[in-house]
Amino acid sequence: LVRHIDNLKNGFGLPVVVAHELSHEINSLRRAATTALNARLIPLIGELIAAVKRSLTAAGIDAPLMIVRGDGSLMTEQFAGERPVETLLSGPAASVVGAMGLGGLSDCVMLDVGGTTTDMAVARGGLLAQEEDGVDVGGWRTGTRAIGIQTMGLGGDSRIAFDKKGYLTLGPERVIPLSCLSADHPGVLDTLRAIRKANRWTTVPMAEFYCRLRDPGNIGLTAQEQRIMDALAQGPLSVSQLAERVEQPVYFLEVGRLIFLGLIARSALTPTDLMHVRGEYAQWDVQAAQLGLETMANRLELTPDQLLDRVFDLAGDMLYRLVCNFLLARTFPRREEMRVEHNPALALGYRPAGDELDLAVTCKLPIVGIGAPAHIFIPRVAEKLHAPCVIPPDAAVANAVGAITGSVLAEERVVIRPQFEAHGVDGFSCHASAALHQCADYEEAMAWARTEAERAVREMAARMGAEQVA
Repeated sequence: LVRHIDNLKNGFGLPVVVAHELSHEINSLRRAATTALNARLIPLIGELIAAVKRSLTAAGIDAPLMIVRGDGSLMTEQFAGERPVETLLSGPAASVVGAMGLGGLSDCVMLDVGGTTTDMAVARGGLLAQEEDGVDVGGWRTGTRAIGIQTMGLGGDSRIAFDKKGYLTLGPERVIPLSCLSADHPGVLDTLRAIRKANRWTTVPMAEFYCRLRDPGNIGLTAQEQRIMDALAQGPLSVSQLAERVEQPVYFLEVGRLIFLGLIARSALTPTDLMHVRGEYAQWDVQAAQLGLETMANRLELTPDQLLDRVFDLAGDMLYRLVCNFLLARTFPRREEMRVEHNPALALGYRPAGDELDLAVTCKLPIVGIGAPAHIFIPRVAEKLHAPCVIPPDAAVANAVGAITGSVLAEERVVIRPQFEAHGVDGFSCHASAALHQCADYEEAMAWARTEAERAVREMAARMGAEQVA
């Protein structure tokens, strides 16, 4: 069978995906999901690798191309081209490796605060905690092992808004910061000034805009969706301006599907804007950020400083729950009721109920924060968890650091199973990824398993780009 598979691979010039090369899972459904996903990703990873190599050539860079795997180790472009499923969660994995390197820690909790999400992972003894049950992709559990990670829709570009009851909300939607939109479209600043001056009390945030990203092509749109696309053809419009153009109340604008399809984008107040106001980040239009903050604060009957503190406090609360839930799940993997949401007392660790009762929750590992907004969000969380806080000097580029400091890591598992007969054990079968061995003696089985595992690991490590195998 192995010989026939090699003939298929070499004879037709087309990719052949074989389940046993991708996963050691006995579960046939997981193996099938892994194999199908890998097959779908092969043409995509091929296009990506070709584009990267063209860019390297254009820049005059002559160097081997290595790609990060989902467990934080590295592989060659050829290996990645055959097993693109190995790249699942490679971005967060690179961030964790970079965080360990920059922070100089082998045991830590890592929080990577990006533009869209915050990713959390744990490292122990210099090794990343792995997802032993395989990565879940779109509801399908695969047999691909990768970094054990928890993700939350909170980042520098998360939307700051309020719900129907007037309570402040943060994320999970990613939007274009007002400061960024205004820098690209100067007319936005005048519109923000007019909104602030009008001082209207509404049940939806008014200092928000929509902008067109691309043509809908063959996508079927409703009449109102088409009018929205036409109205935005000349540039961004505020919520009220767009509602006026399409002759609809602001409450009935059909923008959800257009945003989901990537045809338009929303621009709103974000933590990135607040960083502009505080002088911690000044890449775009500070005035636009200030006007957006004042408009939102006025609607919520707060001062701008009070709103600033409320937003960062809400972000801290969300991250506190993320850390607690993740670490509790590691300790009690089958106890869903251990989550903070199901144990209100745990929430007191971040926000005390009053002056009569207090609860201290302590994280025994240092918390390493990376990403551009990390220095704003993470210290508050670490303080509440009574944990050391480490924000490396180059925290904003930890992902890149992890990508260049990783190493090749190969693994082979050999499963030894006893063969039972009526009189008892009648031999052993050894199952490796590419071989099967049967014998009568357990010691012989162990010896074969060690030899086969070492052979397979050395062969795989060489294919992945290792020059020396330790």
